[in-house]
Amino acid sequence: MKKQLGRILGVLVMLLVMGMTVCASDAEDIKINKIFQLNSDVELHEQPDTASEVTASLPGGTTVIVKEDAKDGWCKVAYQENAGYVEISFLGLIGSQSAPAVSEHQGTTENETASGIVGNVSALDEEFKTMKEEGRLAYQEAEDAKEQAKAEKKWGVVIAVLVIAIFAVGIISTLRNKGNKK
Repeated sequence: MKKQLGRILGVLVMLLVMGMTVCASDAEDIKINKIFQLNSDVELHEQPDTASEVTASLPGGTTVIVKEDAKDGWCKVAYQENAGYVEISFLGLIGSQSAPAVSEHQGTTENETASGIVGNVSALDEEFKTMKEEGRLAYQEAEDAKEQAKAEKKWGVVIAVLVIAIFAVGIISTLRNKGNKK
């Protein structure tokens, strides 16, 4: 699990260093468990349709994790406890340019900007913790399934041996009865 977290952090750092403005509009680029940034303010929808109910609104620049592969121009994303569908045209690589919710001319101070960054990092940390717990649960479920499969295989062998033994006893008894009649 530490190795996977290290890879994710490595990719995150690499994307931050690149700082490219990239719109991830190709469905092939958007895969499950990848991290993207919203290019503008976005409403999360309950279904992949603009007419569906809005589950949350997120500001541009928010980092989200893709929960389902993109299809038909939409994909399911998660941010903290919010999940919903967004159009893939709103997703970009981390560090890409996005329309800020507050422009520099509206009096944003350096401390407010720094606290916003710290808030985003904290939110991302929480998301990683959630992913780690989900991964741990998925691993445990897989291990339980393996154990169950092993147990089923053992019982299958036991039942097969018992069936063969019953047939063998029947055949031997029949042969003995034939031998005694002669």
